[in-house]
Amino acid sequence: MSTLNQGYIRKLYNAVAEKYESVAKNVRTIMKTSLEYAFNKNVLATNPAKGIDLSKKIKKTEYRVLKIDEKKTLTLPQVLRLVEASKETPIHMQILFAVLMGLRRSEIYGVKYSDVNYMESGVDITIKGAKHDKTELSGNRTNIANGESIKMEDFKHDEETDDVYTMTAVIKDKAGNETEKEVMFSVNRFGSNYIFSETTEKFLDDVYANKPKDLVVTEVNVDSLVFNGISYGLDGTKKELKPGSDYTVKQSGGEGSWKEYTYTIKKENFEKEGRYSVTIDSEDKATNKMNNKVKECNIDFVIDKTPPTVVITGIEESSYRADEREMTINLSDNTAVKCVDVIIDGKSVATYAQKEIEKAGGKISYMIEGASEPQKIEAAALDMAGNETTSEMHKVLVTSSVWIQYINNTPLLIGSILGIVLVARGLIWFFVIRKKKEESK
Repeated sequence: MSTLNQGYIRKLYNAVAEKYESVAKNVRTIMKTSLEYAFNKNVLATNPAKGIDLSKKIKKTEYRVLKIDEKKTLTLPQVLRLVEASKETPIHMQILFAVLMGLRRSEIYGVKYSDVNYMESGVDITIKGAKHDKTELSGNRTNIANGESIKMEDFKHDEETDDVYTMTAVIKDKAGNETEKEVMFSVNRFGSNYIFSETTEKFLDDVYANKPKDLVVTEVNVDSLVFNGISYGLDGTKKELKPGSDYTVKQSGGEGSWKEYTYTIKKENFEKEGRYSVTIDSEDKATNKMNNKVKECNIDFVIDKTPPTVVITGIEESSYRADEREMTINLSDNTAVKCVDVIIDGKSVATYAQKEIEKAGGKISYMIEGASEPQKIEAAALDMAGNETTSEMHKVLVTSSVWIQYINNTPLLIGSILGIVLVARGLIWFFVIRKKKEESK
């Protein structure tokens, strides 16, 4: 050390500069700092590196000045196209890190740490998700000067992996010094998910309704939304809904947690009869464009306030001399008839379900069995929306017995009785008059 002088140091600078100008600057800094340390510790009487400049061939650059070539810089639309195109590729996450966090390639691929007194056993790096348990960081490890570099493994490309993650690195050196850093990031390849409230889920499961209800849908996303909107189609006509007047949005979830957007779509939007199909569109910060239909969470239903029509044909207010009589129940509805009951004398004697009604083309045949007295016959129908209607009642006598028909034919019976009475009175009058004539003689 005592023989070290400025001549040796200048030769070192020049030799390095001939090959690597940028390295020469680093060498000068290291030499100057190291020898100054030796001087302060009384190892050297002076700092021989002090005052030695680099060769004039090496151009000086401004300190901490970043020059950006705008011609080589992507515009915002180009960045969005790049992110969109990288989806479903192995480098999608790396591009997101570069765009959103400004990381360099070496920083994107993992974690790098170093210390003069680096101790491998003092490294603890973990990753924990809002919906995932804490795990140790895994990846390819590479030794660097006084430390280590870890290239992270890519996250699985499945919907369950999407989450908000926090990476925590705690590094201890041999002297007991400790450094801790946290980085929060999200994995969001599949965008939003949609959850229906219990009432809404039941309403949609039923499909048909005669009264509209408020629809409550919660959209869940790893990231915040930059756009959302709601529209519906009614029998082929589309309408955009207005936030505030047509629906409300309640947002929850802060930094480090999933974001929730609860939409309450007002029932007044669905007063008209017809088939509705509601669409919730959104775009998140990760540029995922999503809607409920893509995620197979369809919001489709039918509003039907009109009851079905039921008409019975094949019978009249009459009697039929037969063991049985066929009648037809004619059914129609705006949507579909769920079931129909045949009612005789106030009791249901037969029920036909939707499939049977559709198979019969809305015309159900029913055989009325014979009876000893007239039967009150009607049909009650229920459509898929819960609307009910009952047909006109028919009073019908079906029997093969002439006697039963006779005694149940009131006009004929009364006429017969009156006829018998008149005949009886005529006979009595005849015999009384005849008897009086005989007595007078």
